Amino acid sequence: MFLILVLLVTLNALGGINRADAEGNAAVEDAAVNVVTLEQAVELTVKNSRTMTRYEINKEKARYQLYQAQDRYNETNYESNSLWYKYDSLSNEYSALEKELNETEGDTSEILVRMNEIQEEIRQIEDEMDRQSEQMDSTVDQKKDAEDKYDDTVAAEDNYEKQLVYIVAQVYTTILNQAGNLQALYIEQELKQSRLEIENKKLQLGRTSQAAVDSLAMEVRQLDRESIELGKLINTQKGNLNDMMGREYEDELTLAHFEVQESIELPNIDALKSKTARDYDALAALQRDLDKKKDDLDSVSESDYEHDILELEIKEMKLQLAEERLALNERVNNLITDVQARQEDYQVSQINYAYAQQSYEWDEIRYRMGRLSRLDLLQSVLNCQNAKDKSVSAGYSFYLLCRALELAEDGIMVN
Repeated sequence: MFLILVLLVTLNALGGINRADAEGNAAVEDAAVNVVTLEQAVELTVKNSRTMTRYEINKEKARYQLYQAQDRYNETNYESNSLWYKYDSLSNEYSALEKELNETEGDTSEILVRMNEIQEEIRQIEDEMDRQSEQMDSTVDQKKDAEDKYDDTVAAEDNYEKQLVYIVAQVYTTILNQAGNLQALYIEQELKQSRLEIENKKLQLGRTSQAAVDSLAMEVRQLDRESIELGKLINTQKGNLNDMMGREYEDELTLAHFEVQESIELPNIDALKSKTARDYDALAALQRDLDKKKDDLDSVSESDYEHDILELEIKEMKLQLAEERLALNERVNNLITDVQARQEDYQVSQINYAYAQQSYEWDEIRYRMGRLSRLDLLQSVLNCQNAKDKSVSAGYSFYLLCRALELAEDGIMVN
């Protein structure tokens, strides 16, 4: 395991990099109270996310809508069963009256009147049963739709929570990467400022031009503007992360770096595609709609134009399903390729960073021995910082892709 750490460059011999040191000292002091790890950031965000709350609300609404649909179904089913019970009772009574009629030799008028009444009641019940059958079909469909909707909201909440872990890690690592870039800007600005001071002295001696001095001064001002803008961006992103975690927007926030493994064992791509397709919500929804459409087709007469229309719609949905599967396979292929590439980038960046650290250590020794200028040492510091930033960035990029790979195994695509 490779621990990505903030570069601890010992610059005690350099009195010039005051702003960078001040920023670092302030960060260390803040970290004592306000340091947040990635695990803590994820936990707080899942707990306090307004979007998660909305998913929970949608799930609960769908739950109560399902209860309503189930109640309507139960009521309709009860009414239908009552009609059947009444129908059976009247039929039995009619059969008994028929038998009695055949066995009676005297006056049968009362029996006939009652039999006529029963026939009329049965006709009314049959009409009501026809209407009830349509209503039952409707309530069955409504109940099925409500069940599907509830299942969808449960899956959506679960999927978003998994995605939220990735989203937090993305924001978290972006802030850390930009903080490293800001440190590099400070060092580069100090280097350019030192060169500007030397160039001004050379100008006084007539050994350089005003244009050269002005050009360096412009570069220093540009670096200052860039560092100010990047600092504002970092503060904005920290505020947004604070808000996601349920903290006050302006709260001080220091993020802890974390370990990133050097390599992972890639899954079998065919097995990954199978797992992703099995749990991919978009495919499941399309397949469900296709199955419903097939059920509709079975209930329509082949002589009806609606049958032809449904057949065409089914063909269209099959094409859409095939295209969605193809697109998903391509995304999985690209994800595997990206993971492999980022893994290699990360490993190379670690080697480069180790080399830059070693070079800096040798340069610091040479500087203390008076065999290296202050500017050359500053350049060595900048090179080391840049190498560190690339290693950190490559590591976090690899980490995020590994998390994306885990999500893909659950049928969730974020890349």
